[in-house]
Amino acid sequence: MSALARAWLLASGIAAHGETWRCSPWGDQLSGAKGLAVDGKGSVFVASVQGLRVCDASGTCRTTGVGACEAVAIGQDGDAYVISRSFDACPVQKCGVDGSCTPVGDGEPWEYPTALALDATDVLVLDAYHGLKRCAAGSSCTSVHVDGYVSPTGLATSGGEAYATDRGRPQGVVRCDSAGVCRGLAGFDAFGLQKLEPHAIAVDGDHVYLGGEGGAGDAFWVKKCSLSGDCEQVGSGWSGISGIAVDAGGRMYVSSGGSVKQCVGASDMDGLVVA
Repeated sequence: MSALARAWLLASGIAAHGETWRCSPWGDQLSGAKGLAVDGKGSVFVASVQGLRVCDASGTCRTTGVGACEAVAIGQDGDAYVISRSFDACPVQKCGVDGSCTPVGDGEPWEYPTALALDATDVLVLDAYHGLKRCAAGSSCTSVHVDGYVSPTGLATSGGEAYATDRGRPQGVVRCDSAGVCRGLAGFDAFGLQKLEPHAIAVDGDHVYLGGEGGAGDAFWVKKCSLSGDCEQVGSGWSGISGIAVDAGGRMYVSSGGSVKQCVGASDMDGLVVA
């Protein structure tokens, strides 16, 4: 990237805690975008009212054969796990690369699943009426106890631990350890009911990425936080946040108002991909 281009990007970004972010529209002809996921190859999967799309880092997308869906997680084998209200028999499905789908949960009575993530070979699913469930391949699901869940919104995994968001809970960010013990995440007291209400979450080894609504002027926001809760603002001018994903290069993808933006930090701007 030229010095002139870098200066322009820095001037037009948002600075906080010494970091500057550049967020740009991304994804050709995407609309109705909701949940997001990134696989090990850097491909970005977009759950949308148009169906599940898979895109490269430049934002060139193609269809997958999977229909309209609200949330997505990607397995190491390339299979997609999705939540879709259009699946009458079971709203949680595992879908192969050929677009064929099978139910998750062996007859689990899902009522209103809102988010899902993968942990090794298990599927974790948040249901608004039944809480957090762990579903092993080919077997029924077991409950993971989360005190005081109200309006669960997002789910992510990292290092054998699960992180969940709940916009109706006084402490809106929860971490569940490998033993299944779930507690409010220390240092994240600013997030929760009538505070910064989180709608979406992503996690890597060192950071928690959150998007939601609330705070000054009830505005929508996106934040990158350390695991201790020190957060910085990412971008501005957001509308309804419904998904966040981060790739191995540090590029952040945010589903906002039905479209997707790609955000790149100042230290990663040489990796900015422009369609």
